[in-house]
Amino acid sequence: MNIFTPHMIEVDPATTANAVNIDQIESVAYDAQTQRLLRAATVDTAFAAVIAQAHRWNVSTSALATILAEASGQILTDAMKVDADVSHAGAKVWYKQRENLGTFASGSAHTKCTIASGLIVPRTLGVTQGAIASLVLDLLAIWDETNDPVVVAKDQALSGTPGADEFFTLGPVYLDTTEIEDVQGWNLTSGIAERLRFGGGRTWPTHVSLVARGPSVTCNVLDVELLQSLGIVGADKEVTLFLRKLQNKSKTYADNTSNHIKLVINEAHVGIDAIPAQFGGDAEPGLVITPVQDASLNDIVQVTTGTTITAPT
Repeated sequence: MNIFTPHMIEVDPATTANAVNIDQIESVAYDAQTQRLLRAATVDTAFAAVIAQAHRWNVSTSALATILAEASGQILTDAMKVDADVSHAGAKVWYKQRENLGTFASGSAHTKCTIASGLIVPRTLGVTQGAIASLVLDLLAIWDETNDPVVVAKDQALSGTPGADEFFTLGPVYLDTTEIEDVQGWNLTSGIAERLRFGGGRTWPTHVSLVARGPSVTCNVLDVELLQSLGIVGADKEVTLFLRKLQNKSKTYADNTSNHIKLVINEAHVGIDAIPAQFGGDAEPGLVITPVQDASLNDIVQVTTGTTITAPT
């Protein structure tokens, strides 16, 4: 019986300076997005053929500092190109084989899926009180017109060693220079829309590009009085969100150590759209943060890793 589990994803693009390993994988799901042409001569299916595929992996990971530093710190809004040359493989998705009556098989027993051309697109970044933050992204594969968009090889020796040393949890959230008290969690959606293009009757896409980007943040809070201070139509605010790094065999690192993650939205419309509550429970306003492009055309969401937690001034 052959049983496999996700190992890690190695990303080594030809045109990006630094290779990155995506480990601390919480979940991963492969989807070929296969479209089949089915035809029947009478009642039963007599013909079946694949007419289109758009291969992708959906990945959730908690290795945030490693990944958010990619693409000059702007992978969250710019995505990340995957390409290959003779010295760079592009991306490799590894599955390691479990060993019966043991842990994992040794030697050349594992499976590798190589993607020579594609795009890594972030989808969501979220965290709640008392839990670790996670990033969800898609690895999209397109055809480079030479090799299949996904090249599968079995009986491979594993490459890379997954780590478990960078976990983050909820940190403070500021509107301008004022901290929102007792934030319960937040979820950032990248709002990235990409377009895959097929042509010439080919089975796989040969082009993918970003066509829209509209990030948004939903922040769960407890303070209903924010509805009064923001106004019922909301307000123009600068927003700063922190993620605290957890320390192994301890608690979170001190705020004044350069271990944390900061997200800054220079300009945003901030308002409360809903306040759900039940009898005997607590009202939890949903703060909706809509980033807008500033006059200087800075990145709409700016990410800094390895930073201290300090109040904006």
